[in-house]
Amino acid sequence: MIFNRIHFEILFLLILVSACGNENAPDKVTIDAEERTTDIFQEEEVELSGEKIKNDDEQEPVSTSVPAPFYLVDTSFIQDPYAFGEMSGDNLLTSFPDASIVRKTVENPYTEGQVDTSITISIGRSVFGFYRLKEDEFFTGGVINDSEIKLKYDIAVGMSFKSLLSKFPALQNEAETSTIIQIGLLERTDYIEFVFEANTLTQIGCIAYFD
Repeated sequence: MIFNRIHFEILFLLILVSACGNENAPDKVTIDAEERTTDIFQEEEVELSGEKIKNDDEQEPVSTSVPAPFYLVDTSFIQDPYAFGEMSGDNLLTSFPDASIVRKTVENPYTEGQVDTSITISIGRSVFGFYRLKEDEFFTGGVINDSEIKLKYDIAVGMSFKSLLSKFPALQNEAETSTIIQIGLLERTDYIEFVFEANTLTQIGCIAYFD
């Protein structure tokens, strides 16, 4: 009886230990499974993210460069480019009666005590500037946005790109890809700038050297 009781107690302990081990086993397996599942998703996310970056790197950059202005030296044109004649304040006011004028006094930067006059003449959406001394007047530049103000060769805002090229044979096959064409002196101190949008002349810039 004693032998059987000892074996019975040992057997009972073994069963109890085994039962306790089985109760803990599912929790341990579940935790390992969750950790493993989480690691798998993280690895997949990293792979997808890396693939996306790779695709971005492989895309070719979009070019935003603008063709450089084409410059044509034409001394005869720039010496007398305006259809209304000489570029002067008086001539503009005579040629365009609806023009408005604004005068401002300016201290001469070189001669102490001398007062000069800055003049701005507006014609529609176009503007011209002048600097007047006691006896001389200098054109400082302007912008033409109105078709009524024409240059010689009947050049005016609104004309087509091909029409302007036809006025200057030297531009043929040379400036066909440009959206800005400049025509002036070799020194580039005085020139006329033609700005095109959608093959249409939208603005004429009048650049004049003044110091």
